[in-house]
Amino acid sequence: MVYVDLIQELRKEIAWIDEMKRQISSLISADERKKEITPQLFTAKEAAIYIGMSESWLAAARKKPAKELRKIEGEDYIPRPKHTQLSVRRIRYSRSTLDKWIQTQSGAEE
Repeated sequence: MVYVDLIQELRKEIAWIDEMKRQISSLISADERKKEITPQLFTAKEAAIYIGMSESWLAAARKKPAKELRKIEGEDYIPRPKHTQLSVRRIRYSRSTLDKWIQTQSGAEE
């Protein structure tokens, strides 16, 4: 009788371990899926890194109109990518806009 009880307990433990393995593997694949998702909207910092410019360079376009920047920068003027203002403090740049901006800049250099 004691062996039968032990076997039943072991089966319960094995079932519990199998369930934990299943849950852990689903969590790992969820983390991997998160890594595969790429954002469509970037913060100013992320956008600056993405296009290889400084965050302050992007901020200048948000604070000053293009005409004023052209006067300040002269021949070195580079148009800034367009941004979206979600709220007073939340500025975002879309990936597609940044990609288009990169293409126009690389086309201008050639």
